[in-house]
Amino acid sequence: MTRILSLTVPLLMLTFYLSNRESCFLEECAEKPDPGSNRSSQYQEPETRTEPFSYAGDIYFVETSKRLDGSFLFMCSVESAARAHPNSLVTVLMNGLLAYSAENFPRPLAVSLLSQFSNVRFQALDFTKLFDGTPLADWWYRLDSYYEPYLFPVLSDACRLALLYKYGGIYLDTDIIVLKNLMNLTNALGIQSSFKLNGAVLAFEPRHEFLGLCLQNFVEKYHGAVWGHQGPNLLTRVLKKWCGIKRLRSCNGVTVMKKRVFYPITFRFWKKYFSTNSSSIFKKLQKYSYTAHIWNKMSTGSGTPLKIGSNVLLEQLFSNYCPSTYEFMVFYGDGNHRVLIN
Repeated sequence: MTRILSLTVPLLMLTFYLSNRESCFLEECAEKPDPGSNRSSQYQEPETRTEPFSYAGDIYFVETSKRLDGSFLFMCSVESAARAHPNSLVTVLMNGLLAYSAENFPRPLAVSLLSQFSNVRFQALDFTKLFDGTPLADWWYRLDSYYEPYLFPVLSDACRLALLYKYGGIYLDTDIIVLKNLMNLTNALGIQSSFKLNGAVLAFEPRHEFLGLCLQNFVEKYHGAVWGHQGPNLLTRVLKKWCGIKRLRSCNGVTVMKKRVFYPITFRFWKKYFSTNSSSIFKKLQKYSYTAHIWNKMSTGSGTPLKIGSNVLLEQLFSNYCPSTYEFMVFYGDGNHRVLIN
């Protein structure tokens, strides 16, 4: 009977996706589930949002490419944020939606699944509109994408600064899995090493001075051909100069969180997510960390698959913090129960 149920739920969900219906099939759409629960979904109708869309929201995700078929890691990131923040608005901005028609069929899997959360909305990402009123406006007007080797990452770096400077809130990369509610964080970012900050998780009030300085530095010291120059390196150099410090620490009202808070496993050890079967490490993440950064750049380049049933750390994170995405992963696994997450 258990086997039948485990197959039935993904099949029902897949049928929903292909038929493009509107009913809600995610577990407790407006309520935060028990993090330890891995039960099947409950069915209910989502709330209908009638207010006009705007960029303002509590939590932001950004997809700067034209891609609409979000990966399983993308889906898990948004789902985990929605579940951890049932009373917050999660806005997913996608460049590809500018040319997307509601008549397109079928809807992208990620959009179909994640839209069923009543606190998640998708919106077209208009760079001109977003950058208007910031130092990025003229930079964007003059930018020649042909000469930009890291165009999409650079645009992502620009978008997160503009969003939080203009509207405030929390920005998350799409390879972040949220483990705890982040709403108690204000004007905070985290270190990925003793010498460098990371912008995969940012929480700031609107019009914060630090973000304003980052926007200025983004344009004045622009060097898009160097990986990270407009992202982690920018955040690091601006904070050090603004605070007059050599070693990274909290200063001028900006809180610098310890590595274990946002980036408990550093990019050098990203394979641990795919190879470590350890309940003790998982429990430490649950106790000490707010997020887990899966380092999409590393895992994508290697083509490393996740083996369903291996109970490695990444599978534990998926099954506990994005169970609906996990059910789809189980369904889409190959004959050897392997699935690519990005």
